[in-house]
Amino acid sequence: MDILKKNNFTCFDYVFLDPPYKISRSIMQKIFKTLQNNNIIDGDSLMIYEFFLKREISDEIGNLIKVKESSFGDKKVLYLKKEV
Repeated sequence: MDILKKNNFTCFDYVFLDPPYKISRSIMQKIFKTLQNNNIIDGDSLMIYEFFLKREISDEIGNLIKVKESSFGDKKVLYLKKEV
């Protein structure tokens, strides 16, 4: 995650997040905060987050806006945008 904080590049158009299903909430919260607070994403960026279907993620994604939601077997995919 430190590499993301030392951002020397422009914002990403797409960010794919497919962490292990058992990753802790606190780590995912840090990842989402880092993406939002270090000019890695902007209002035009789309984040695609795949996670276990029964996982509660509202406290992880913070104020990101859900654009779309899909389910596939035991996984769910959220398409998220930064609030502008």
